[in-house]
Amino acid sequence: MTGAVSITNNGKIYGGVGGAGITGIGNGTAGNGGDAIGIGGGGGVGAGGGAGGVGGGVTGPTTTIVNTGLLQGGNGGAPSLGGVTDGGVGGVGIRGGNLTIVNSGTIAGGFDGNTGTVRSNAILFTRGANSLELQSGWVINGNVGNASGVTGTTNTLILGGSSTNLSGNGTATGTIFDVSQIGAKYQSFDLFQKSGASTWQLAGATGVVTPWTITGGTLQISSDAALGSTNGALTFGGTDADTGLPGSGTLAVTATISSTRNIVLNNIAGFANTIDVSGTNNYTIGGVISGQGGLTKTNSGTLTLTANNTYAGATMISAGTLVVGDASTPTAALSGGGLVTVASGATLGGFGSIAGPVTNNGTFAVGNALPALASGPNTTFNVGGNLTNSGLVTLAGAAPGNTLKIGGNFVGTSDSTLALKTLLNAGGPLSNQSTDRLLVGGSAAGATAVRITPIGAGAFTAVNFPTAITGISVIQVAGASSTGAFALAGGTVSSGPYVYNLYGYGPGSPNGSADPSQTLIGAPGANWDYRLQNVFVTPSGPVTPPVQPPNSRPEVVPQVPAYISAPTALFEAGLEDINDLHRRLGEIRDTQAVGKPQQFEAFVRTYGGPYNYTSNRSFSDFGYNFKASDEAIQFGGSGIVINDQRGQLRVGLAGTFGRSFFTPSAIDGTSSGTFATEKLSGIATWQARSGLYVDAIATGGLFNGQVTTNGQTTGLNGTLVGLSVESGYPMPIGWKDLIVEPEAQFTWQRLNFSPRTDVSGLSVNMGSLDQGVARIGGRLIQRFQTPEGTLFSPYLKANLLQGFGDGSVIALGGAGFGTGSYGTAIQVGGGLTGTAPANGLAVFGDVAYRQNISNGGVRGWTFTGGLRFDF
Repeated sequence: MTGAVSITNNGKIYGGVGGAGITGIGNGTAGNGGDAIGIGGGGGVGAGGGAGGVGGGVTGPTTTIVNTGLLQGGNGGAPSLGGVTDGGVGGVGIRGGNLTIVNSGTIAGGFDGNTGTVRSNAILFTRGANSLELQSGWVINGNVGNASGVTGTTNTLILGGSSTNLSGNGTATGTIFDVSQIGAKYQSFDLFQKSGASTWQLAGATGVVTPWTITGGTLQISSDAALGSTNGALTFGGTDADTGLPGSGTLAVTATISSTRNIVLNNIAGFANTIDVSGTNNYTIGGVISGQGGLTKTNSGTLTLTANNTYAGATMISAGTLVVGDASTPTAALSGGGLVTVASGATLGGFGSIAGPVTNNGTFAVGNALPALASGPNTTFNVGGNLTNSGLVTLAGAAPGNTLKIGGNFVGTSDSTLALKTLLNAGGPLSNQSTDRLLVGGSAAGATAVRITPIGAGAFTAVNFPTAITGISVIQVAGASSTGAFALAGGTVSSGPYVYNLYGYGPGSPNGSADPSQTLIGAPGANWDYRLQNVFVTPSGPVTPPVQPPNSRPEVVPQVPAYISAPTALFEAGLEDINDLHRRLGEIRDTQAVGKPQQFEAFVRTYGGPYNYTSNRSFSDFGYNFKASDEAIQFGGSGIVINDQRGQLRVGLAGTFGRSFFTPSAIDGTSSGTFATEKLSGIATWQARSGLYVDAIATGGLFNGQVTTNGQTTGLNGTLVGLSVESGYPMPIGWKDLIVEPEAQFTWQRLNFSPRTDVSGLSVNMGSLDQGVARIGGRLIQRFQTPEGTLFSPYLKANLLQGFGDGSVIALGGAGFGTGSYGTAIQVGGGLTGTAPANGLAVFGDVAYRQNISNGGVRGWTFTGGLRFDF
């Protein structure tokens, strides 16, 4: 055929079969001509069989062949009678020039006439520009390439169509192509194209230069060698062979691959140049990406660019992660100036730079703040244009020191978050600051929540009050901004025991102007500087720079007041456990007075009450008042071991179970504490015949408790010991049977706290603390007996109590805080003991009120009620 021809084959086309050989001098008989475009088989030469006919032999300017059926060259003629090697060769499936072949069927060369197993070429190009497009269902039996001696052609292998069938071994039928066939079965191809809406997978590997162009659909690879030698660039965008229109498509990467191949991105309106990296795979491109088009990154994997990429179009990170430079390639860049957009759920990160603007709706992670790059050093990432953020910008890596420099403006929306890591030390001079920083060369607008990850034990950032040169500079803006442009997420941040806030200094700020010596962004004195500094509070609440009001101090985390108050609350509960003889047993002499023989006694009592503690420390010295209540039950027994003319000595044991509750009053926040105590005490009481008594107690036990803040609890536990020695001497005064009993007592307690770190990371090391209290006072007693013989002993009492020492020091986050002291107090109260003569049962009770008379101490009520049985 001649001229421009378009041929569509849905059936079968065969070349003619060569004629059989005939013994003799004449030619063999010509075979029958093939159907349609088949060329008839040739006659045998001499005595040999004829050559097979060409299945599709065409001549003319251009020819398009669309084959969905079978197109095959004819088989060679049979050998001559008795001959075995003179049979004809098979015919070529298609032979011609300027061919456009689209094949979703079978194209095959014919078999030889000798053995019937040697196949001829499937396609031979004879001149011009040729293309072979394979579509799903394709079969090529025989080689494809230029005819012998033909040069100067431009041949393109196209993987196209709209159907996808990712099955098979890549040599036929499906949309998988084994590239190891290139240069062997598929010869003389110069260009390679993926067209149409289908997905084709390149299997195998080849070292041949195979410059692929993607104009439609998806080209899938699991190794860079599938794209051939790295001397062949990969191009996105061009005229699609299926549609005849401009288009582009997707490179799908299904394995972790590293490549030095260059990539060209063409700008095709309405089409994205897409790289899809699946799973947890990482596709690293060390070649240069150039061109006027843009790049879209899809799927959950990572695309890492390590060169200076000059493409001018926009970059869209729809899913997964785009890394611009890893730790070993900090010069990597997107230098074309196009907009980079990060979609929600996607991530941009790296150690390199971006020349143009960035719009972040997902995560923008600088350097080692990206988990995959966490082992890298700190870095400075540069964005030449504006940064508009409605997602998370994070610089918080393994250690503080990352910097993000924005050449243009920073605009934060209501969802804008900036994450930084900072060593919360004293700060001050820039050389003493260790922090991540955001530096904005333009202006800042909107509202961004700043999330600080603190490290360190915390410290005072100002000797007296925050100023423009104290604390730690974390954000600087060269142009216009406001105090509300950046604010701490949650309002404050804490490290160790202290609380910090972010204060903005700049033109028109109520906090004052930025200090020129602190600028890192230029425009000294006219810039804005956002600094982490201690929050200062007064009894009325937080205060802000620049003027320090009287009676102010740094704010502490809410649990600190509870830790400071805990020892005092435990000491108070312990004092009630060992104070005093008559509250423990009632009037023990009354048993003898009613004539009841006594050798042993058993008792049980319950006691406690509410009270308020006022700290002797000032507000500025972290003094905390608290409300508390105690409740306990004590039971035990004793026996008389000495009973002679001098007096009686009884010894015994007592067990105590108690609970204490306290709630500090603190502007720093709400906290509370609860403790349970378990004690075993040894008791000894000497009663002289003269009336003098001496009572001693030695106690030891455990305490377990918790401090609760904002719904979070931290356990506190340890051991305790205590001693008490008390003496009194009852003296009748000869009027109305009244008895005056002067008394004196000294108690000592020690608490041993186990160190721990609480739920917020604050180290709590309260150590061992001691408290001593002396009591001097007396009782006024009057006994009376009922006609039935029951003896009642009501009394009134008054005491002066004096604590020793000015409190102790506990360590919270490495900082020392003083606890309050017991102080001086007066106590008044009364009680009653009723003793029955018949059964030795005594019922007793006591109530007392205590009032501190020093600048710190306890005021409140205590109640005691109990039973004693003597036998």
